[in-house]
Amino acid sequence: MGYLGMSEKSQTLRYALLTTKVTEVLLDVGTKKIFADREKETLERGVQLLDEIIDGANFVDGKDLESMSPTEESLTTYRYALSTLQALQLISKVEKITEKFQQLKSDMQLILSGEQKAGVVEHLMDFFFSLGSAFRE
Repeated sequence: MGYLGMSEKSQTLRYALLTTKVTEVLLDVGTKKIFADREKETLERGVQLLDEIIDGANFVDGKDLESMSPTEESLTTYRYALSTLQALQLISKVEKITEKFQQLKSDMQLILSGEQKAGVVEHLMDFFFSLGSAFRE
């Protein structure tokens, strides 16, 4: 990803740890309908990370520029998430990148509510694992 300042480096390390934890919880999801408090908190933090990514994507897409004041953090997380979509070769399959991130967030919220669709957990695990790899590079 290039040169990182100390602030960005600490953010990326924090997010690398979070994505690892999210991936571990998703790995254990199986048929769980109820999560322990710690697991639920980890998945909720994953949703918050997706919110940061969506904020950065909305800014880059030029949506709601008047009402938005994107943080450096949201733009940084968006950059890493975009490279993750490229690494997973999902970028050519997605017309609207922001919508892809919103779908990932919706899928996480579905899992938190105890619902599961076929392939969703695996898809989220792939995304968070690859995002964590991008943060660690």
